[in-house]
Amino acid sequence: MTMQFNMKNMWILGLFLLISLPCSLEAAWETLQKGVDHQVISYQNGHIHLYRLHLKKIQLDLLDARQYGMNAMSVRDFAVKSNALLVINGGFFQEGFAPLGLMIQKGKQLNPLRRVEWGVFYIEKDLPKITHARKFEINPDITTALQSGPRLVIAGTIPSLVPGTRSQRSAIGMTANNEVILAITQNVLLTLSEWAQIISQHCTYALNLDGGGSSQLFQQLRGQELFIAGITPVPNAFAVFDRY
Repeated sequence: MTMQFNMKNMWILGLFLLISLPCSLEAAWETLQKGVDHQVISYQNGHIHLYRLHLKKIQLDLLDARQYGMNAMSVRDFAVKSNALLVINGGFFQEGFAPLGLMIQKGKQLNPLRRVEWGVFYIEKDLPKITHARKFEINPDITTALQSGPRLVIAGTIPSLVPGTRSQRSAIGMTANNEVILAITQNVLLTLSEWAQIISQHCTYALNLDGGGSSQLFQQLRGQELFIAGITPVPNAFAVFDRY
């Protein structure tokens, strides 16, 4: 009798926990084109979009609004001007849209490194990497780099984070198979800790990008257009192109 009672309680508890979960963090990947997979996770009253990039099949570059004669632009404008397939906002900036931290585009440094408690995402010999800003060293094999922060996932582990307020979020990360993950919330507000918990299920390393009003994405792949608009334009962005 005692065993039946306990098993019944366990079943009820399990059902309650299942119903109480705010979202399903597992969804199918859809291939949008060669080298780009997309996954949409329903969360609360919105969605989380994940893009899985295979760098041997596509090109991931950094875009700078100053090269188009602007201080800042929306990601949609970045996509139109550069003919990119997919664009997501980049790192932090100060008054006047001056970028904060390292920027490297096609091997050329556009903005200097800041020795602060941030991280750097970079591509070296077609391999994505994320490291602490203090450990980063520039070398000729690095084609793309952006400094932002904080790091959300380090070798599969979530570091100690100041939760902060709930806000729209975006991030860039990498898998154990050297695939790049771009992630963004759509009508979902999260603390940094909550964001890291979600990202850690898909990345072994991940770096937070500028969130809040800067968080934005534009996609035009396989005839599908998606525009997650931000409140403010941004001075830099990551962009995906066909690899010819």
